[in-house]
Amino acid sequence: MKGMVDLLRNNKTDVPEIKLLKMVLNNTSASILVVKKRLCQESAVKISLYPKTG
Repeated sequence: MKGMVDLLRNNKTDVPEIKLLKMVLNNTSASILVVKKRLCQESAVKISLYPKTG
């Protein structure tokens, strides 16, 4: 994966394949963030639903 990112950084020409790779990489990082956010929200809801009894 790192090799692909380096290739994208070093390649200044707008080759369709490079554009596609950039889109895929951007979408991947965006969707990972969404999943993380959703997981955090769900666990926060669970914590508030089931408060620990001390």
